Amino acid sequence: MMDYIFSIYALSQSNFFLLCLCASLIGAAKTGLGGVAIPVIAIMATIFGPKESTGIVLLLMILADIFGVYFYHSSVNIKIIKHLSITTVLGILFGVLTGNVIKEQLFAFILGVIILIGTVIMILNLNKNIKISKNHYLSPFIGILSGFATMIGNAAGPIVSIYFLTLGLNKKNFLGTTALFFFFVNLFKVPFHIYFWDTISYIIFIQAFFMLPFIFIGALIGYYTVKMFSEELFRKIIIFFVILSTIQLFLKISNM
Repeated sequence: MMDYIFSIYALSQSNFFLLCLCASLIGAAKTGLGGVAIPVIAIMATIFGPKESTGIVLLLMILADIFGVYFYHSSVNIKIIKHLSITTVLGILFGVLTGNVIKEQLFAFILGVIILIGTVIMILNLNKNIKISKNHYLSPFIGILSGFATMIGNAAGPIVSIYFLTLGLNKKNFLGTTALFFFFVNLFKVPFHIYFWDTISYIIFIQAFFMLPFIFIGALIGYYTVKMFSEELFRKIIIFFVILSTIQLFLKISNM
């Protein structure tokens, strides 16, 4: 059984370990430790390639979304999700069209820029002191930007997180709304990855499925940790690793 599992990945032991780690980080991110999954984008791009990695990362996120929705479904702010839904779909469609024609190097560059933007946003909001009042102009902009970012690189997390935090959502409302929002968004993206980008196949489904135990472990860690500790220290640590991962991605771009 284990030989079969290892055979479907065709990865070195170090890369397989990193894949398991990424699955756990995604699980933890979806249940409370939001920032810890940001390095996953750069790490997975290094293992599978910038564009190819988006398919398996998407499936891992959907599996993790299920745990997030389960733990926090009673704290969802449906109104916010409705406000973002239409423009997020438009952003996703724009990402589909551009992602299908963008060259690999440019795709990787855009992915790196999005990660850097998310990193800067998190640094600016370490003390959670950025406050933005609700308005009819910011929501469409956030929807389009997050839809595009999530389609080309599963990188909308920091954008949506800062928006939800600046709306003044408490911890449970933030986690519940984020979980359900991305569950719907990620499900919507699957057909495009299958039929337009060819980044999801039968074998990718199998690869993602066998990561479920690691996602579950991460989800439990995230759920119970966020109950006990402030996220401030986790944000500072993750920003350090995000910067290192982004530098690694840009170094890879320069060698393409």
